[in-house]
Amino acid sequence: TLSLPLSTRVKKRSRANGAKDHRVESSDNIAKLDGIRVLIVDDDADTCDMLSRVLTHWGAQTKASGSVADALDRLSEWTPNVLLTDINMPGEDGYALLERIRSSPEKKSEIPVIALTAMARPEDSEQVLSAGFHLH
Repeated sequence: TLSLPLSTRVKKRSRANGAKDHRVESSDNIAKLDGIRVLIVDDDADTCDMLSRVLTHWGAQTKASGSVADALDRLSEWTPNVLLTDINMPGEDGYALLERIRSSPEKKSEIPVIALTAMARPEDSEQVLSAGFHLH
């Protein structure tokens, strides 16, 4: 099981002039991701960079790939604990990546794969989970 740290709180305080002041406070009991290896697959470089920065901040080791082919190359040399992938990518998509990983004769076929996508309708979630992703 992989639990990402989502336990931040936003405190709203009123200023003297009546405006609201929003401050994000980090909870002291957030589990660190020390030693967790995460492969991020997304054709958008900014998304890869942002996810990598956030996960690295919490102690994860990350590598990023911009395509299915690049992700498969990385998997041949590095085994992550979890793989985060976009669904909609040019050429081969996240479904193709999942299929290629699952059909691998190596232990890589057991890596948990999480779909990170803007496709957020209930039917999208059902499709992603029925395809074999662990989370949507």
